[in-house]
This record gives sequence, structure tokens and C-alpha cells, in this order.
Amino acid sequence: MTVIRLGLIAALLATSAISRNVDAEASVASTLAEAWQWGSVATQITFFASLVCAGRWLASMWGALPREDWKVGSIATTPQSAVAYLCIPFFNYYWMFAMNLALCDRYESRAYGPWRKETDLSGRGLVSSAAGLSLVGLVGALAAGSPLGVLQYAITVAAPLFWIFYMRHLDAMRARLEHGESR
Repeated sequence: MTVIRLGLIAALLATSAISRNVDAEASVASTLAEAWQWGSVATQITFFASLVCAGRWLASMWGALPREDWKVGSIATTPQSAVAYLCIPFFNYYWMFAMNLALCDRYESRAYGPWRKETDLSGRGLVSSAAGLSLVGLVGALAAGSPLGVLQYAITVAAPLFWIFYMRHLDAMRARLEHGESR
């Protein structure tokens, strides 16, 4: 999704710069400012679209598990409530870690069973890295404009990549379970 966002921004910048008739009064700076605004709007739209897609993915992953696994710590949950809890301010920071770690544990315990090897990839590290980078990215947004702002941009790219790796890992676990493969 990050690649799609970057492509959309580049396309909007190019079409805005090319299609606009720049007359003597309009400067390149105003053209770039307008393109930046359109790029910002497109980025926000794709960001919220990616959140909807991620929510649907989470609900389907929880829904594929048996009902006895629908629990995060002491919180009984359903596929819909697992996603809805992510919308509660400040609780969502805890829930991002707890819910995804629980989901990962459920799939890995069912896919590997007692035959788990030390060389098997663990999604817990991916979840912890992705969620941690997401939180650092939020804090880094406060540092924009400072020398730490460059770090924030790097984290903005890295966090979605870790989420994608985590999602791919769980998709592989789900496919293994659906095909009846176990070790």
C-alpha cells in the first residue's frame, strides 16, 4: 500500500504540474503548493482505505479461528470487536500489541503445534517491530522539522513494511491450516 501511496502522490504531482497553465503571474511555488495539497488529500484517502482493508483482513483472520480462540488476555472478543477496539483512543496503543500478538500466537500454535522448531519464523517479532515502529512514528511526527524528522520519514516507510511481512506470515499460517498441513 505504501508503494501505491507514493505512486499516487507522484502521479498527482506530475498531472498537476503538466495540466496547469502556468501564466506569468503563477509561480512554480504556487503550482507545487497546489500539487502538494492534492497529494496530501490523496495520501489521506489511501491511508484510510488501507485502514479499512487492514480491518477487514483482521476480522477475517479472527473469524477463521475457532470460537474458543476468540480471547485476548482476559478480554473476550469477536472478529468485529477486535477491529472496533482499535478505534478507541489511547486504548488502541495497547490493543495494537495485545490483539496482534494473541492472533499470531493462535495461528502459530495451531500451525506448528508441539513440533515447533527454533528455526521456524515467529510472527511475534514482526508484530512487536511493526507496532513499535508505528508508535515511534507517531512520536516522530512531533519531531518533524528537526534533525529527527528524517528518522520519522524512514520509520513511516519501515512500519508498513513490517505490517505487510506480519500479514504475509499469518496468511501462510492460515493457508497451512486450511490445507491440513502440520508438522
